[in-house]
Amino acid sequence: MTSSLPRRETFIWRLKRQPLFRKGWSTRQLHLLVVDAPCSAPAAALEVGINNFQHLDRFEQTTSWLTRDAFLSFARRHCERRDCYIFTVVDARGPLLGYGLAQANAIESRFSEVDQRVRWPQRTATLFTDFIHPAARGRGLHSVLQAARINFLFRETGMRWIVSAVEADNFPAMQSSRKTGFRLAATLETRFRLGLRRCSASVVDPTFNAQFLDDPRYKASDSHS
Repeated sequence: MTSSLPRRETFIWRLKRQPLFRKGWSTRQLHLLVVDAPCSAPAAALEVGINNFQHLDRFEQTTSWLTRDAFLSFARRHCERRDCYIFTVVDARGPLLGYGLAQANAIESRFSEVDQRVRWPQRTATLFTDFIHPAARGRGLHSVLQAARINFLFRETGMRWIVSAVEADNFPAMQSSRKTGFRLAATLETRFRLGLRRCSASVVDPTFNAQFLDDPRYKASDSHS
């Protein structure tokens, strides 16, 4: 689950994600951001949809790894699941400009960026898999999608918390998240040193009572509770 903006894949960026490099010697950090109240929606002359297949059918392939058929198949499977939503944004005509996923009443998530699992408090929703069409970037559509999901999840599904995860070096996504009221709740860190893995979670907001399942300190605390 990652609520982050697509970034240019430089050589160094790709190298850091190679399994041998990561497990040999690397440090990865992931920020967990939370919001607990509706937000002001950015002004935008665009149509926002929820599980709207007229919007989704306007998907245009812009990367080699995600074909139109694969996207539509994935979208159908996601929408068929309980408490799952795809939010879309379109102009009056033209391709799908952007989409973002959400799940209400999330129980547990695994973050591949740091290979850690988190168990959520009751009535928590998660935001993830944001994408903006390359031709539409720079128009604030990420904030439009975030605000639409936040307000729907609070007002229509009765959520208490909404969570988004952003890699520590993804500064544009951090800035965009702040515009819709997200604040830092915790940072997950995973260190590999010559194949040895060490996971930790640094809590910033103790009112957000998540369980960090791969941090040994939290495992020890659970065993004595």
